[in-house]
Amino acid sequence: MRSPWLFLNLLTREIRNRYVGSTSGVLWLFLHPIILLGLYAFIFSTVFQVRLPGLETEGFVTFVAIGLWPWLAFQEAVQRGATALTGNAALIKKAAFPREMVVWAASGSSFLVHLAGFALVLVVLHFFVTPLHWAALPMLLPLLAALVLLGLGLSLILSVIVTLFRDVEQVIGPLFMIWFYISPILYPLAMVPESLRPFLLLNPLTFVVERARSLLMAGQWRPEPVDAVALLGGLGVFLAGWWFFRRVSAPIEDFL
Repeated sequence: MRSPWLFLNLLTREIRNRYVGSTSGVLWLFLHPIILLGLYAFIFSTVFQVRLPGLETEGFVTFVAIGLWPWLAFQEAVQRGATALTGNAALIKKAAFPREMVVWAASGSSFLVHLAGFALVLVVLHFFVTPLHWAALPMLLPLLAALVLLGLGLSLILSVIVTLFRDVEQVIGPLFMIWFYISPILYPLAMVPESLRPFLLLNPLTFVVERARSLLMAGQWRPEPVDAVALLGGLGVFLAGWWFFRRVSAPIEDFL
């Protein structure tokens, strides 16, 4: 990256515009994850009274939360990154700088905010719902790094496509809804019929969610070869997205 200071300025600008413009914005930054966790706990434990084999109600709340927050970070990061070029058209036309920084800042700010919320949720879960295996936390970091790289790579690709074909933006939301339900966030992979599991295993979010639960809930903290494969896969998508962006985005200002 040729201008890290510029990227940091764009990143801070994104976060400031979204959350730190007022006192209520700062409070919401910390309250939102807790309110959302309480809402899910109420729905699953009181309304639906969900029971899964080997999981009491409180365990199911933890089960959902550990899968949900990485998904929320990933979904919002990619969706915001996809519209970063069109949303910053005035800035892009005014100044000359690497255009990918705008996409990274929009996507990266979402990852930072949601992963900070995820850390807060894990603390609340540990002390008030179900104790977690903190010794496995270091093994969670490369997993999240793979997710971030995957999100940044997809954001770069989609940002160009959305700029060239504006109607694509309307399709991204429904596609993410489908992606959510074919990811084992609200259900364990073991409940999926064996004939369908290979298809779900092609979904990178399946590995992230299942692995995060095995680390934090089951304490399976030993590194596995598949962890390195996931990190390399995320890096591969990021580099492919960057290559695609640099190759196709040259005339992008004509479409803004």
